[in-house]
Amino acid sequence: MEAPAEKPRLRSLVAMVAAILVFLGIVAFVGLYVVPVLQTASVVEVPVPDMVGEEVTWSYWSAKPIGMIEAEERVKLLGGKRSAAQKLERYVKAPSFMASEKMTALCLLFSCDEDGLIPLSRLLVRSRGRLREDVCSALFIASFRDPRVAIPRGAVATGAEPRSVGDLPDAWQQVLSIAGGVRDEELTASARLLLSLLKFELTRDREELLREMQQSISDVSPAVAESAVSTLRWVGCSRQALRLAKGVLADKTDARVLSEALYVIEWWGQDARPVAGDVAKLLRHQDKGIRWQAASALSEMGTQEVMSALKQAAQNDGDRDVRQAAREALDKIKKAQQEKQAKDKQPAEAPVK
Repeated sequence: MEAPAEKPRLRSLVAMVAAILVFLGIVAFVGLYVVPVLQTASVVEVPVPDMVGEEVTWSYWSAKPIGMIEAEERVKLLGGKRSAAQKLERYVKAPSFMASEKMTALCLLFSCDEDGLIPLSRLLVRSRGRLREDVCSALFIASFRDPRVAIPRGAVATGAEPRSVGDLPDAWQQVLSIAGGVRDEELTASARLLLSLLKFELTRDREELLREMQQSISDVSPAVAESAVSTLRWVGCSRQALRLAKGVLADKTDARVLSEALYVIEWWGQDARPVAGDVAKLLRHQDKGIRWQAASALSEMGTQEVMSALKQAAQNDGDRDVRQAAREALDKIKKAQQEKQAKDKQPAEAPVK
């Protein structure tokens, strides 16, 4: 007759054991996941000195000495490069309410050098949307920070020589292998173009990069477009590169992208003559900096077809610096033409018998 009374006690025991297991699970989750993420956050989310309230960009961490020193100090606080890479990967995968500075964490990851490459590759596969684009940016920055693989920024305008994947360090070979497993349809236009920039940095594959730029550059963010246009310096001044430059010049929506395109065209010099007319149109751009750069770029092309536009800018532009740049461009083109005419008038040297 006492058997029915044992059932409530059994149920109570089962419920108590279940509650203990849940409690232990929560404790383990907090101890093994939440606490490490919060500890990492205490380093990652510290405001950057002297930049409180200002936006901290990718270039701060990757190019400015003060930012690179700050990144090294934070990596040390996280236990060194290998330990920091593991903690930062866990932080980036955490929900945003626990990890609010994921861009900074990615910058610290590429500051871990080779130890950060595989964690970044795993994040590329597992992330989505804007975060995936940021991971692609971090990998691209990591490539040109690595002297073993980066194109020398002093390379000549004819472009860098191709390189086999097998010649890359093992870590970068793994990065390309993992990135190759991500389907194009899963990527935004910005992410696809950033991965193409990464592959070009590593393998110097011009054709793939130019194809992707042709398809994507009008759909990407200005920051990504600026990086892509800048890379044209090392792609070289081919017909396809000139067509891309011509398209960028025709799209006058973002001054930063236009400015980078003009810088590349000036770098190309006389090889960029096919787009001289498009550059001359920018002498009427609303941004005086763009007008000044257009005049400077035209001075390197040495073509007479833009003389009329330069004369108008030299006489009528509302900015003194632009007028001066246009006059200097006119003088340089005239001098080049005079030298050419003088050379053409010289008698040909008699052949040596």
